[in-house]
Amino acid sequence: MKILLFAAATTACLFLFFGCVSSGAGNAAEPMGPTPNAGGAGMQNATAAPSALEPQKSAEAPGQAAGNNYKEKQVWRYKTRDNENGSTITILKVEGDTIHIRIDGVRIVTKTLGVEESVGHAPIERRLLDESVTEYAGMSEQEPDLSGYETWKEKKGGVFSFTVADIVEAVQSMYKDA
Repeated sequence: MKILLFAAATTACLFLFFGCVSSGAGNAAEPMGPTPNAGGAGMQNATAAPSALEPQKSAEAPGQAAGNNYKEKQVWRYKTRDNENGSTITILKVEGDTIHIRIDGVRIVTKTLGVEESVGHAPIERRLLDESVTEYAGMSEQEPDLSGYETWKEKKGGVFSFTVADIVEAVQSMYKDA
């Protein structure tokens, strides 16, 4: 239901959420991290020696389930749409209960742009990110591209209140006729 309501929004509103959607074909919105099936290119292996940036469960707050301690540049696997099992998210920025992510390894089909393979910026509520992630995949070695975040901040954009897979579905709905 939320997706259908979101799909009725304008493309300008979509930009406020995302900043950019990228095919990774050498344009200015080049993917920040590795391709999902790169097997470690651009990522440190999650089985490497523990570091301060590896996820730790936070203490449970009253009335709230324990969540992950997200840090910039962490790469996570999540509950994807059926055809995108290799898709990952990268944490771009953490602002309290709003987590800014990049989604890679998706397949968003558009009429004019072809197939887009990533969502450059999507702000999501922490509790819904916790609901979405399935396992820690490592650390991105590249610095996050915060251009989408900067635009979102400047325009006072919104925050998604549904799962990562539903965000990808919303983007697909918005761009199917673009």
